[in-house]
Amino acid sequence: MEKKLNFIYPILFLIFGLFIFFHPMFFDFSKMAGDLGDARLVSYLLDHGFLYLTGDNFHSSYFNIPFFYPYQNQLFYTDILFGGTILYVPIRLFVKNPFSAVQIWLILVSVLNFLSFYLVSKKVFKFSTLISSTTAFLFAFSLPRFNQIEHYQLFLQFYSIFAFYFFITANKKTYKFILSAIFLVLQVVTTFYFGYLTLFSLFLLLFILMLRKTTRNKTLNYLKENIKGIFFFVLILTVCLVPVACYYLSVSKGFKYTSLYLFSPLSLFLSHSFLDNKITPFNLEDFNQEQITGFGIFTTTMVLGGLFSLKKYKFEISVFILSLIIMFLFWQVNILLYFYVPGVSAIRAGARAIFILLPVFCFLVGKCLSHLDKKHFIIFLLIILLEQIPVNNAFKWTKEEHIKRIERYEINSNCPSFGIFETSIAGQIDAMWLSNKYKIPTINGYSGFMPPVYIFQTPPRCLFEANK
Repeated sequence: MEKKLNFIYPILFLIFGLFIFFHPMFFDFSKMAGDLGDARLVSYLLDHGFLYLTGDNFHSSYFNIPFFYPYQNQLFYTDILFGGTILYVPIRLFVKNPFSAVQIWLILVSVLNFLSFYLVSKKVFKFSTLISSTTAFLFAFSLPRFNQIEHYQLFLQFYSIFAFYFFITANKKTYKFILSAIFLVLQVVTTFYFGYLTLFSLFLLLFILMLRKTTRNKTLNYLKENIKGIFFFVLILTVCLVPVACYYLSVSKGFKYTSLYLFSPLSLFLSHSFLDNKITPFNLEDFNQEQITGFGIFTTTMVLGGLFSLKKYKFEISVFILSLIIMFLFWQVNILLYFYVPGVSAIRAGARAIFILLPVFCFLVGKCLSHLDKKHFIIFLLIILLEQIPVNNAFKWTKEEHIKRIERYEINSNCPSFGIFETSIAGQIDAMWLSNKYKIPTINGYSGFMPPVYIFQTPPRCLFEANK
């Protein structure tokens, strides 16, 4: 009986997570997660990858996309999404509507998030099946991820988790270091935030491990014992990521420092939790959405409980958590990163560092649960699951709404390029999808850094007012 339950636990937790995330879509397949901004941007980028790989002449270059015309290498103004594309293309081959393909893709990447952390929890952390199912659920479907549901690229975190798994279980097996490097490369060339913050946190963690003699000796011994694997690991990262870094750094020079969207003092406690909203006095409308990063009040308490229960590496994990929070909480510290750490200027929403802390928090919740007796375990587990149920509506547009927006425009088919007088995100992305429809490059586009547009090079007959 117990073995049967062990098999059922991860399935039940996965189904529950998918339901609380995507139930509006399950009941009405026309509904899309997010809004008309970033959600459609990521959908466009994924479809660009599909069109490129299937030989579409208008998308004949992977890095040169027909927006921000006449700039080159426009893909480096946003997320490359290569790791997302290789999962999207097989779906799109069988699904004609790109947004329907994205809906299936979202479910797939959520499942991969769950499976990756379940694997780590079971094989590395040595948690029970039930606790592993819980930590995997929290990693894939907790409130911080739901709060960013409109940013589809922030679902693609499983690559770094698989990289961690192969690295930590390598045990002198060179092929595992190679696999770890490949997955880490895929993370970097998929989502800039996860790629950059993962590499940044690895350097931070290595520095922290060097602070005390015990962990310093363990780390150095591990590196010596696995010198061959580490060599190939570093070689693959260097060969694959240096060219990518050069392109990204050249673009990031245009990004000016901003203290917007850093953590706020209440960030780690604010959430759209169904349970928390009943007991907290705060009005979430008074806070920027990017700064609502809470794991839930009770679940955060479990994180602290897990931290205090640690017998090993309590100091290192505490310093790691505290360092990241300080770096992305106080602008006085954050601006020093901007001046002295290459590429940090492109991190426009520093509070997204919550996703680097998320695996650590999930691990600590698991440690806390592992110290409870059966009676308290069940009570605490039920509260955690209830707390992760979101109360806000995250499905704010439909496929039909997108189609109607695009059909309102009529672009002159003999234009060499076209532009739309629009400053909103939705209007900029309208132009990108119109570009695909008419096979004409657009001077519009969307990025954290908007380069100057070449309106003066665009014929007046090819400039249009945005639909309201």
